[in-house]
Amino acid sequence: MTGAGRSKSASLRIRSRVSILVGTVLFLVLAGAGVATASWTASGALTVPATAGRLSFTQSGGTGLAARYKKTNLAASGSITVTNTGTVPGTFTLDVNSPPPNLFADAVVATGWASASPCTSTPPVGAAVVTDTLTNGIEVLGASLAPQATEYLCIMTVITTAQAAGNGNADLTLTLTAHQGSWLFQPLPLTFSQSANGSIQ
Repeated sequence: MTGAGRSKSASLRIRSRVSILVGTVLFLVLAGAGVATASWTASGALTVPATAGRLSFTQSGGTGLAARYKKTNLAASGSITVTNTGTVPGTFTLDVNSPPPNLFADAVVATGWASASPCTSTPPVGAAVVTDTLTNGIEVLGASLAPQATEYLCIMTVITTAQAAGNGNADLTLTLTAHQGSWLFQPLPLTFSQSANGSIQ
């Protein structure tokens, strides 16, 4: 083989090796990028169970708030049991009012507070106690409840002797709202009827 032929053959072999080397480098780069993408996707998927959840609360009780007032019975009380039945913690409020307003609701004064233990006739030390007429309504603030935890909301209503001697009625509505970030949850409200009849002593 002539010198020129040997030179040409050597040049082709070098180009071939360079091509193979470039191809290998590109394959490794692309493969590396593919691994990075797969790893990111898996990581993103793994965060979903950690951030997903269910906000759910229940409220029960309060039957003592269904009252027929008379001169010898001017007060009513009820204990509302609130339970976090969801999978994420949440705070909550309880709105107590009597829509639409009327003269009877103006005369009934509601008082409420939250308690970690079952309700008694007096609020625990340090409890945030709220008081107003049923027309204006009250909002009782609950604690932040972990899943399956329970808190009690204590509600009392009183009426004046003069109003108890007259006639009137109102529907006492208790609306619970649970919060977790931008999530909101409301179970069905509890409703209790209250009335007064001057002929009942």
